[in-house]
Amino acid sequence: MSGGNIRKEPVCLNCQQEVTHRFCSFCGQENIEPRENFFSLLVHFFNDFTHFDGKFFQTIRVLLFQPGKLTLLYISGKRASFLHPVRMYFFISFAFFLFLFLSGDQEASLDKKGIPTKDSVIKKLNAQIDTLKKNSIVADTGIAGFVAREKIIHLEKKKWLLEADSSKVAEVWNSMSENISFKLNDSAISLVSPEWYELEQKKLPPNKQDGKVKHWVMKKIANANGVLQNGNNVDNFLKESLLSLFPKLMFISLPLFAFLLYILYRRNRIWGYTEHAILTLHMYSASYIILLVNFLFTDIAYALNWEKLSFIIGLIFSLVYISYYYFSLKNFYGQSTLKTIIKTVLIFFGSFLIMIFLFALAIFFTFVKLH
Repeated sequence: MSGGNIRKEPVCLNCQQEVTHRFCSFCGQENIEPRENFFSLLVHFFNDFTHFDGKFFQTIRVLLFQPGKLTLLYISGKRASFLHPVRMYFFISFAFFLFLFLSGDQEASLDKKGIPTKDSVIKKLNAQIDTLKKNSIVADTGIAGFVAREKIIHLEKKKWLLEADSSKVAEVWNSMSENISFKLNDSAISLVSPEWYELEQKKLPPNKQDGKVKHWVMKKIANANGVLQNGNNVDNFLKESLLSLFPKLMFISLPLFAFLLYILYRRNRIWGYTEHAILTLHMYSASYIILLVNFLFTDIAYALNWEKLSFIIGLIFSLVYISYYYFSLKNFYGQSTLKTIIKTVLIFFGSFLIMIFLFALAIFFTFVKLH
């Protein structure tokens, strides 16, 4: 309740229905004067925050320390004291992925410890350029010569970039890894760009040119090489692409994981797919919290150069993660210990296959989107 003045007109401003009390019996809106002062705005904020804060911590307490019980309480109708499963999932997943993206920048800064000096990188660039120039293939007017000359141009660009801005050492160094290479018509030529691939194909008779499927795949690979030569290496390119898609992949995996539970417990006639989906939301939410705490402790251990401790922390939280899934299934479905252990193993194996499938699709669509 905001404490504002009740309107004299007994008509709800939201749904235009008659209001006999402070709140509309049709839509629930408070029938008060619409004009708010700053104090009233603060009162609203405080009430909403404390209301959410109380429900949030009570929900988290039951979620983490009584696995499976929160789902049972929700299904039984005790919902006013807890957050809605979908709302809780989006809130916790947002916090988790926000931390993941922010910590990704920190990991990149930590990786820079292994980056060599500016002079050593320039020296390596010069050595690669000299090797290409000494090679007689540079004078070739064919496709191989085009490839060699283009590589020299890219190396010269990297050297110019580094000489102009010494802060680009890490970027240049990381971009010097090997490109994606495939043997093209028995010739070990890197697919530097789609244009060169097309030129090479046109030199061949029609019966020896690549088929439509292989042609499409090769052009995407060549296009990826062209993109990667302009700043990224293969590992960084895939890592950044998959990291940006990771929240979507996890969201897509939700109904698949719920279906996996439905298959494993299909003989249990008590629960339908919806109940399995609610349990899935709760288990995913708890997983994010466990992983978040794990990452926090691991980052602290790395910051203090306690690498052995970080391994122990990872092992402990792995056991916590597995145990949480076991007790969630045990408490919710009520099956024997042996059956629950077997189904826990099957669920982890099935989840692994689901994620492999989704990541394979993500990698595929990542290359498809390249133009």
